[in-house]
Amino acid sequence: MRAFILLIIVVGLWQLLPDKESSTQSPRAKETKTAQEVAAEKQLREITQQMRTNCRLAVKDRLKFPNESKFKQINTFKGTTIDTPDGEQQVYVVKGSIEAPNKLGKTVQSSFSCIFNEREGKVTRTSITID
Repeated sequence: MRAFILLIIVVGLWQLLPDKESSTQSPRAKETKTAQEVAAEKQLREITQQMRTNCRLAVKDRLKFPNESKFKQINTFKGTTIDTPDGEQQVYVVKGSIEAPNKLGKTVQSSFSCIFNEREGKVTRTSITID
């Protein structure tokens, strides 16, 4: 499972590399692309915030003492587009760490990850792991 997540992250990061052809575009084409990029970045920020919130809630639902927990770090990674029987899906991974009391009341630090799929404008959580 971790190898699959790593593969998704690596492929997603590779797709973020600049395209060699984009440097040969006319200034007018760059203006249009810039406006499109701004809109895409705004949409990605909204999706990212939604995923982080959903992941935090899912993690808290699994804790013994959720009100005493502190999220220390949380990052979102855009993976790759995968083909499924239901069509293409964009994969995202939310990872982070949390300090929370265990069942004995001792505060421990744990890592967590949530995997999300985006299809047809909707983002759904497909799995959650707390180590």
